[in-house]
Amino acid sequence: MTLFSRAGLCILSGALCLSPVVVAQDSNPKSAKKPASHLLFTKDDKYGDEEFFGVHSYDLGKKTISSVLAKSGENYHLKRISPMQKTMVLLQRDEDSFKTVFADLKSGKLYETQPFKSNVSVAFKSERRVYVIQKVKEDQNGIKTRLFEIDIDGKNRNLIWETKDGYWNDVPLTISPNRKYLIYFMRGETRRGLMLFNIATGKESKILEGSTIAFWSPDSKRLGVFNKNTRSAVVCSLNEKDDTIKEDKKLEKGTIITGWLNNKAFVVMSFNRDGASSKIYGLSKEPLVLAKAAPANSSAIRRYFDYDKASHSIVYLAKGESGPTLMRALIKDGKVTGRTVVANGGRLSQPYFIHN
Repeated sequence: MTLFSRAGLCILSGALCLSPVVVAQDSNPKSAKKPASHLLFTKDDKYGDEEFFGVHSYDLGKKTISSVLAKSGENYHLKRISPMQKTMVLLQRDEDSFKTVFADLKSGKLYETQPFKSNVSVAFKSERRVYVIQKVKEDQNGIKTRLFEIDIDGKNRNLIWETKDGYWNDVPLTISPNRKYLIYFMRGETRRGLMLFNIATGKESKILEGSTIAFWSPDSKRLGVFNKNTRSAVVCSLNEKDDTIKEDKKLEKGTIITGWLNNKAFVVMSFNRDGASSKIYGLSKEPLVLAKAAPANSSAIRRYFDYDKASHSIVYLAKGESGPTLMRALIKDGKVTGRTVVANGGRLSQPYFIHN
């Protein structure tokens, strides 16, 4: 029986099958020493009989939800936020098209100049400049893939490389926390698989054979990788001297690392015949149970959790009686306590702690 199937992920008879999918991963600002004040996430909304989804904010003090960008007749999906949490990257959807847009995080106001009229993949180089990977269809020469950097207002575009090799659209472009490396998935005859790109040298290296998902540790020295050949999560280390990836530890079959809390601890999704669950590895001798039941699509399609070091808080997706539930909990003294419900809804995803 197929429990779930969407954008390349399927769970068949308890076996995990993943086509290349990577989740956008962004860390809280390095300067964030005070506890977060708000949460930001994608959520369903309703106006009369019309249903749509947009970006919402949760006040951690008042415990109230408000709309940041949710318009009747339009759908906005939060993809990621800038390093200093001033700008949002959104996927704007209507019946006929996709559009990648930028908006002010506080006001929700869309920037007037929109550089992208399609669903491209974006990673922040700095607060006002991004890396973009995009498939471009040309009538005479077929389809090309381009990697370039550009200001968020569409100015000062700089092409990094162009190739006839394909790019897997479901794999968001990701950047290491130290802004030295990019990760993307190529589908060409000579370049096929999850690739590591050294921004300074232009050197491209293939991450472990069979890898489809990769998450950076905060210090950019380790990666949590999913290997489709072994159907298991692998903890790897990066040697910056020659850009090689070393396999350090392989977890049990049916696991995916969905992100890191710190340089040693990470969250793992486990899949079996009954569905999915999540645990935290690296904080104690035994893994800590985070969610006994989790949405099966959380790890591969949606941003699953965020962690606020200042308040020892984690926000994550769990599976409630009526569908996905956004939960908040405290992690202290090797325990997960104080679980509370933040929101419910079918489109819940992309939770971020906000510090400004």
